[in-house]
Amino acid sequence: MTREADARLCSRCHQRPARHYHCYCLACNRITRKKYYQHGRSGLLEKRRIKYRTDAVTRSKILERNRKRHFELRDLIFAAYGNRCECCGEREKLFLTLDHVYNDGKQDRSENSGREIFARVIREGYPASFQLLCRNCNWGKYIVGVCPHVIQRRSGSSLQPKGARARKKPKKVTKQGKK
Repeated sequence: MTREADARLCSRCHQRPARHYHCYCLACNRITRKKYYQHGRSGLLEKRRIKYRTDAVTRSKILERNRKRHFELRDLIFAAYGNRCECCGEREKLFLTLDHVYNDGKQDRSENSGREIFARVIREGYPASFQLLCRNCNWGKYIVGVCPHVIQRRSGSSLQPKGARARKKPKKVTKQGKK
C-alpha cells in the first residue's frame, strides 16, 4: 500500500476509510469516545462537585441559571394553561400555581421533582390532568376538598373547613335588656 492509501484508512481497524480530518472511521470513533466518556465521567463529575462546593461565583452562576430556566418553563406552562386561575380568574403570576386536578400531587411529588413535573407537562402536551389555580383556591381545595369559590357559587353560603364548628351568632342587646 502507498502512503496516501494508508492515510485514508482507519488507524485502529485499518479496514474502513477514515472520516474527513479524522484518523478513525465512524465505528472506531464511537468506540473510542464511549471508552473515554466512561473512564473520564466520574472524575469530571467529581471536579464539578468540588468546584460547586468551594467556588461561590460558580455556585451563584449555576443557581441563577437554574432559577432563570425554572421561570422560563413556568411561564411557558402558565401561557399554555391561559395565565389565569381556573376558578376565580386571578392573573397575577406570583399567585398562580400548577394544580393536579385529580388530587394526586403528593404521589407525583414523591416520584418527581418540580423540574421533572414541569418537563413532563411540556412533554405530554399540557394534559388536562393539570390546571392553573391561584394559591388561595389551591389551598382551599386542599383543606375543604373543593375550591371555596365553587362552594359559594353552588350554595351561596360561607365556608367552614372540615371538622370546624359553626360559630354562634352574638345575641342582640336592646335598651330594655337582653333578648
